[in-house]
Amino acid sequence: MTMETKRLASPVFDKYIDFRCGSKEIKEGYYSDDLFYESSYRYNPSLATASLSLAMSAFSYSGMDLDSRHDDNVNHFMREMGFQDRMSNPSFNREPEVDSIGYFLGNKKIIDKTGEEKTLIAVAIRGGGYGKEWGSNITMGKEGYHTGFSLASDKVINGICSYILNVEIKGSIKLWITGYSRAAATANLVAGKIIKRVKTIEDSWAIINSGNLAFDDLYTYTFATPAGATELSGNDVYKNIFNILNPMDLIPFVAPKSMGFERFGVDIYLPSAENSEFFDEIFESMLCHYQKITGKEFRLPDFIDDTDSGLKEDDLIDIILEFLENLDREFYAEKMEEEAQELMESGADFDDWVRFFVRKKASIFIRPSKYLEMFRLIKENMDILLKSHEPELCLAWVRTFDPKYGGNPKNYTVY
Repeated sequence: MTMETKRLASPVFDKYIDFRCGSKEIKEGYYSDDLFYESSYRYNPSLATASLSLAMSAFSYSGMDLDSRHDDNVNHFMREMGFQDRMSNPSFNREPEVDSIGYFLGNKKIIDKTGEEKTLIAVAIRGGGYGKEWGSNITMGKEGYHTGFSLASDKVINGICSYILNVEIKGSIKLWITGYSRAAATANLVAGKIIKRVKTIEDSWAIINSGNLAFDDLYTYTFATPAGATELSGNDVYKNIFNILNPMDLIPFVAPKSMGFERFGVDIYLPSAENSEFFDEIFESMLCHYQKITGKEFRLPDFIDDTDSGLKEDDLIDIILEFLENLDREFYAEKMEEEAQELMESGADFDDWVRFFVRKKASIFIRPSKYLEMFRLIKENMDILLKSHEPELCLAWVRTFDPKYGGNPKNYTVY
């Protein structure tokens, strides 16, 4: 691991910090130690905003000069928040591989509501600019947790354990874990496994437990989160894990429910015309935040349908979800997964993927012509689908409900 050990003297309270997501500069990322004052089982809209800001700062910056590092942005953001002993794992600053994962850690002393001093450990997992790691998204395996996400989560848990030992953290700890997209799925499993006590290396849980981690001191906020867990029960204990999802974003459905995949914790859906009676008013507020964040007006491209079928964006998403729900996990693992990984490695284009899915799934299509139409519409409307997965859009939404940005959390429903 690469570590910076310079210590900052005083805690940071109520500070707005400019940070970078890749090459983009974003103004006024809010942070306060008081975000960790209450129990982690209480949803905190300001902690959600801070978590997404940290997750975005952990995106790799691909357009760097030779003297820069992939973890420069997140290192800067954590330093400004007062975290010390900041370090990344080696994979963060190397060329990504299919099964690699990048993460960054830091710690600081804070006081909780009991007056006890605790060590807050922040864990930011790389969720953008990760190149070939995208291939692990489609490595699902025949059974158990999603194989790609689970392997990544084990590496992060092992890294947390090593960090606690190497930095010699003693006494009570709080863990703050966050990630976006693939990193969100990884973060979700990291937190879920810690709560469930799924072993990843010998004595790893003894190492975490030596830090006296209580579940209400485990704060996990994930964004655009694909599902990777299976066979969840006793879900109340996982309700300190919050997954913020855009209902129009397809990435959280990459590992479909039909294969048995679930998420640990509580799913929170961003507003849409279907789920919010105040949508028009809220949407206008979101537009203002989006412009402040990006310097641009939010524009959703027009839906393209050259055949005049009458389909709209919502219809296309419904068809895609139906397609995903028809996927069988055993069939996928035995008949599709290996070739899908080869296509990913080879940099296959969209038409190659269409031919692959049609060839593999043709025998079980309910209406083959319907799905061929789906692929055509996906290709024509890729900009719309990708827009729903944009992290800046998600940040605009969470700031809309954050009192630190003038938002009103009462207009936000936690499902």
